[in-house]
Amino acid sequence: MVGRRDSKEAVVLTLIERITDNYLAIHIPSKTSQAVMDAMKDLQSEYGNQLSNIFKTITTDNGSEFEDFAEDQQ
Repeated sequence: MVGRRDSKEAVVLTLIERITDNYLAIHIPSKTSQAVMDAMKDLQSEYGNQLSNIFKTITTDNGSEFEDFAEDQQ
């Protein structure tokens, strides 16, 4: 959640797996699609195939910061 801020300010991206309560909070440099995609690529590099075991599904809201997310996951 972000209040009245400029999209260039740092934010926290959170991932929560509802069944297992796995939770990750990732500091990203801005609320942009590129920053979100870079964070997800870093997670994939760090966790490899285990990421899909930790987070079965990822649902995003309709914010512009997630505009490239669905295309990259196909």
